[in-house]
Amino acid sequence: MDRRRELLHFSEPMSPRQIPSYDLYADARTYPVPGFLHAERIGVRSRPNDWRIRSHRHAAMWQAMLVVDGGGEGAIDGRRFKLAPPFLVWVPAGLVHAYDFEPETDGIVVTAARDLLEGLLAREGFGDCAFLAQRVLALSLDDPRHAKAIELHMSSILSELGLHGFGGRAAVCAHFELLLVAMARAAGEVGASRSRRADEELSQRFRALLEERFRDHWTLARYAEALGVTIDRLYAGVRSASGRSPQAVLHDRLMIEAKRGLLYTSMSVQEIAYGLGFEDPAYFTRFFVRRAGHTPTGFRVAEEKMA
Repeated sequence: MDRRRELLHFSEPMSPRQIPSYDLYADARTYPVPGFLHAERIGVRSRPNDWRIRSHRHAAMWQAMLVVDGGGEGAIDGRRFKLAPPFLVWVPAGLVHAYDFEPETDGIVVTAARDLLEGLLAREGFGDCAFLAQRVLALSLDDPRHAKAIELHMSSILSELGLHGFGGRAAVCAHFELLLVAMARAAGEVGASRSRRADEELSQRFRALLEERFRDHWTLARYAEALGVTIDRLYAGVRSASGRSPQAVLHDRLMIEAKRGLLYTSMSVQEIAYGLGFEDPAYFTRFFVRRAGHTPTGFRVAEEKMA
């Protein structure tokens, strides 16, 4: 793939400074209907856009995409991957993502509203799937059983949504439940122990709180207090669930937002620093250098030179 085309697609600074947010890509309408669920083939939105889905996010929608034919490349918050079919992508709400498809790529995209997803995951028996609330999936489905199951339930959702017949809503919701299970199985999470599920739950609660407060630079002690656990329990749970310490997760989140600002907006380094709660832009620069190996300006310039 031409590098200039790739970088334009995935890293182009945008004006105004907000990264576009949609319920459905490039659709200015909002879908406040409780339990909103939508399905369509990949080509519905990618074909009119020259097979490019530019960088955007969904504020309150989760999205699953199964590529069954064709391919291309994807990016989620800077992580890039090949879409070699059969390939599954699961994007939690709020994450910046983009795709550059090969012409005539085929597959299905299912978009679900927050209330529907979180309501299902809170039900008894869905503990093994709870990680889907926050974890990104970008999986090559090497096991044909997983690919077949996911495609079956996505196709059934698409079909039932088009029928508008008796029992259609119940059928759609049933297939969405089974789709969540199929994706969890593909990710290898089903069968986790009770302690593992407890760690996952604590990690998810920590990440949800972090999402609200990471710009406030809370101490880990304050996070632990707000979550009703000790610092040691917070550390152990997050480390078990994610392989990262709570402090590393917090720093990762700050770095993701910093890179978003540098790659997707025209904000100055100082503006990005203040927006992330740093009182001293020089300290922000040192923080960034330790984790990226470049100054913020150097990082932005290096990406631009690759175009």
